[in-house]
Amino acid sequence: MQEFDDTYYPPKPDIEEQSKTNINKSLLSLGLFIMLFYFLIDDIQVLFLVVLILFIHEMGHFIAMKVFGYNGVNMFFIPLMGAMVTGQKDRISQLQRAIIVLAGPVPGVLIGCGIIAYAQTIGHAGAAIAGFMFLLINVLNLLPLDPLDGGKLIETLFFSSNEKIKQVFLIASVVFMVVAGVFFQMYLLAFLGLYMSLRIKMLKSLSELRKKISVYKIPLIRTYDELTDKEYWTIRKEYIMSSKLNKMIDPNEYVESQFEDRIAISVRNVLITPIEKDISASGKLFLLLLWAASLILPVLYALPYLVEIILKLS
Repeated sequence: MQEFDDTYYPPKPDIEEQSKTNINKSLLSLGLFIMLFYFLIDDIQVLFLVVLILFIHEMGHFIAMKVFGYNGVNMFFIPLMGAMVTGQKDRISQLQRAIIVLAGPVPGVLIGCGIIAYAQTIGHAGAAIAGFMFLLINVLNLLPLDPLDGGKLIETLFFSSNEKIKQVFLIASVVFMVVAGVFFQMYLLAFLGLYMSLRIKMLKSLSELRKKISVYKIPLIRTYDELTDKEYWTIRKEYIMSSKLNKMIDPNEYVESQFEDRIAISVRNVLITPIEKDISASGKLFLLLLWAASLILPVLYALPYLVEIILKLS
């Protein structure tokens, strides 16, 4: 075991969280999303509907995170991929995370079913297509794949603290998306799978870094605020060596660099956020049934009507 010496360690830097929503960045990402989507599709109605569906979906995540006290909650649109909501919280509740995950797709599924029911009543094919699009985007998000909401729910319920299983799950998700994308000629799905493969390398590097830090006997399942100054500068040293930043920063010199804010965030990312296991076995069963019902029942409900519309149009 490697022991700490008596070297003086200066105070670790404070990480200033952005507590307010950055509307400018959200609008900029939305603008880029709309421009690229319109360039590829050139259909205002489809573009408006897709943006509306994604906005409602992400607002579900956004509102849930705000309710549960997350900091710096922001919504971003990602061209060709969709949208996402980010936020920070020192300690995470398993139940809260599950609710946040489901708060995106479940309302979208209910809205889609409602629109289809209304379309059946008035016999409006256009409204029905809008309902189908609501279902398509939200049901696809419920598939048990990383990084989709279905995959996040499975991870949250069963292996959120097991890094090895998370890596295996990610690899399986990437392989499935690439193979399915090529087989069904859904090349955007295959591209997403290839993009997600970058996370495999990132998780592997992070796992190796945590293994190096383990010789110091520093508990990593904790918050940044709980780190002592010694522990911060020790993790920082290993991070700088692993990320090849030692060409610019001397890891043995305990002085804040001009990049210290980013380094501090990287040190925090090495830590494993404590998760409160507050879902009982019956609670997990209920959430799984809710997830399965939201994934399967809308398809069974809408598919016959979709077939009927296709036959009429043909």
